[in-house]
Amino acid sequence: MRRKISIILLANFLVLLATQARAQQLIEVKITSSPSGARVYLDDKFAGRTPLKTQIAEGEHNIKLDYREGYISIDKDILVTPKNDSFHYRFKMTGGEIFGSVVWGLVIILAIMVISQPSI
Repeated sequence: MRRKISIILLANFLVLLATQARAQQLIEVKITSSPSGARVYLDDKFAGRTPLKTQIAEGEHNIKLDYREGYISIDKDILVTPKNDSFHYRFKMTGGEIFGSVVWGLVIILAIMVISQPSI
């Protein structure tokens, strides 16, 4: 009887250890962005800049990416698994940066039009 109880306790202990080991499994993840060079924060800790390869525990995490002024920061919750280990983010420009680019584009077009006008 004691032997049977010991075997059951040992089996339960081994199952518990296997479960904890799986929960602590580290996954190598790849994080990229367009444009590259963004600062990456995983669970509010600086992890590096894109493109980035790092190891993180399997499960849910928060990722934040900042590029530079004029671009909208990214803040997402992600699920890391052995099959879900690559993440790509595309930054969008803020409205002011887009407007500035359009205005400068028009200025350049007008300058070319004026320069290319034949002299009378």
